[in-house]
Amino acid sequence: MGGAVLAVAAAVWTGSVPQPFPILEFVLTVAAAAATREFGLALPGKGFASFVQGVALFAIVRHGWGWGALVCRACRIPFALQRSGRCRR
Repeated sequence: MGGAVLAVAAAVWTGSVPQPFPILEFVLTVAAAAATREFGLALPGKGFASFVQGVALFAIVRHGWGWGALVCRACRIPFALQRSGRCRR
C-alpha cells in the first residue's frame, strides 16, 4: 500500500497526471476497475481471476503511468474499507 501511495504522490509531484483533470473519465475508469474486482471469475480450488489489470493497462496507455497509478490506487479503496470492517454490505 505504501508503494501505491508513493506512486500517486510521485505522479502528482512530477506532473504526470493529465491537466485539466478529466473527472468523468476518472470516475468511469475507477468504476470499471472496481467492477472487475467484484465480478471476477471463480477458478477451481480457491482461485479467483480478476481483470483489473486490463483497466490498469487501459489507464496507462490512455494517459501514462501517473494516471494508471491514480486509478489503481483509487479502485482499491472500497475493498480496503470492506476488509477492515468499516464498510458493510
